[in-house]
Order: sequence, then C-alpha cells, then structure tokens
Amino acid sequence: MKKLSIGLIIFGIIFIFIGLHSFRGVVTYFACKAVAPQIHKTVMTKVLEIEALIKTKGNNNKDAKIVEAQTQLQQIKNEMAKYKEKYIKGNLIPAPMILFIISSIFTAVIFIYTGISILQLKPSTRKWISMSFLSGTLCSFIFLWSAGSTTYFITNLSDRFVEIFAMINGNIFPKRTGVMIVINLMLSEPIQATIVIFYTVYLAFISITSIFFARPKVKELFK
Repeated sequence: MKKLSIGLIIFGIIFIFIGLHSFRGVVTYFACKAVAPQIHKTVMTKVLEIEALIKTKGNNNKDAKIVEAQTQLQQIKNEMAKYKEKYIKGNLIPAPMILFIISSIFTAVIFIYTGISILQLKPSTRKWISMSFLSGTLCSFIFLWSAGSTTYFITNLSDRFVEIFAMINGNIFPKRTGVMIVINLMLSEPIQATIVIFYTVYLAFISITSIFFARPKVKELFK
C-alpha cells in the first residue's frame, strides 16, 4: 500500500488552503453592493453643487459654454439614474467584477480538488496541479483588470466634472487624466511592491511544486 510522505501531505494542505482562501473573491459581491450607494451619493452631490453654481450665473445661462455644461451634466445625471437602477435597486455588479468572482470560485474549486487529489494519490494529480496554476494566474490578471476598471470609472467621472467646471468658469479644458491616474496608481510604489511580492512568491511556489512532483519517487506514487 502506498503511503503519503510528509511533503505530499504539506502540499495537499497548501493547495486546499489556497482554494479556501480563493473563495474570498465572493466578498467582492458584497463590497460592490456596499460601495455603489456611496458612489451614487457622491456623484449626485457634485451634480447638485454644479447646478447651484450654474444658477448663480444668472443671465449667462444662454452662453454656449453654459449650455454645453448643462448638457454634459444631464448626461451624467442620466447615467447615474441607470447606475442606480442597475447596481443599487437591481443589486447587480459590474461585468469585470462578476468575471473576477466567477474566476475566483473556479480557482478555489480547482485548488481544493487538486489538494484532495494529492492526498489521495490520484494519477491525474499532475494535470490538476497545472490547471490550478493556470487558473490562479488568470484569476490574478482578472482581478487587476477589474480593479483598474473600477478605478477608471471613478477617475473618468472626476475628469468630466473638472471639464464642466471649466466650461462654467470659462477656463481652458484641462487634459483628461483618468487613464494616467489608473496607470500611475498601478505603478505606485506600494501597489507595485505588492504585485512584485505576490508574483515572486507565486512563481517560487510553482517552481518548488514542479520540482517536487517531477522527482521519480514522487511520480511513482501517482502511477
């Protein structure tokens, strides 16, 4: 009868633990539900502030720039009305976040099954290990994409408000910075350090796992 080595037991437990930890991606759903009302409230407060500013212009309401500002402001109001219907009343969350939640659940299931396969010495274990690492990598990229898209949604609204203020005050339109803010945020020292550490540890774990399961004695146990 084949016996599990301490190394296999450790790897089995690690894979199961990573799988259970990946289920934390589901928390994103509740986080989005909690944040959506705050985003809507903040944006609408800014809209009311701009409307009050336009009223103070009095006779300038027929000015081309004021009219354009009112048009842009109405577009934002319409978008936020749809936002409220979808993400607050409808309890939906943005597509990138949905994809991340699905991928995190998928990753969790694969890692847990892989851990169980290791402990049960199933012949297909090495294939499941490869699938685990692939799904984990894809899930991490989807997370970065969803986080970036959420940040851009907020920074893009900020840019539009700045442009509206410029129209009302007759100033030169500032350059939009929404995309650059997202890029700069991702390249900021704390975020960059976190990403580098995560992928360094993850790649190290992949390498150690690959070397361990490539050993002839270990491979023999899974035949």
